[in-house]
Amino acid sequence: NEVMYNPDQTTDEYGEYIELRSYDYRCIDTAGWSVTIDGIDPTFFPMGVYIYPGDTFIFAKTYDLALSCGVTADGLMVPYTTLNNEEENITVWNEAHEVMAYITYCSGFGETDTCEQAWPICNPGESIEYCGPDNLIDNNSGSLWDCSQGIYGCGDKGTPNRINSCAEVSPTPTDG
Repeated sequence: NEVMYNPDQTTDEYGEYIELRSYDYRCIDTAGWSVTIDGIDPTFFPMGVYIYPGDTFIFAKTYDLALSCGVTADGLMVPYTTLNNEEENITVWNEAHEVMAYITYCSGFGETDTCEQAWPICNPGESIEYCGPDNLIDNNSGSLWDCSQGIYGCGDKGTPNRINSCAEVSPTPTDG
């Protein structure tokens, strides 16, 4: 739903976060679920976590609100994990190790095989946020994401634990 990979008002060490939003009509039991960044070192959801319809869950670097510029973490990312400011693959896995969600974001049009579509080019301190329809299973198209314009905490732009600042956009048609 939202990724802050290049904070400006704090360091990457404390300011990065990944926000997940449930677009399901059911409550999701995350027991055994995990998030991987480029397929390595899974970060597991804390035990007993349920994500209710419309609710968010934020993996951040710290529970310290001063260091995170006001981002309230629900769980912590693996400590030495840093999101790449240019390109990254983020995958959410369920307890059966099935992919529940994934994105491969790029800062603009990627030069590698993993970034096949243009992504928004955000300034330092702007998160990328999902702007597509709630019922879309595959949200990995850069045309469905935009740079956040909502301001939070220390002045970076993002909407952690809030409704995204962008309006719903339609997918860009592709050939094939």
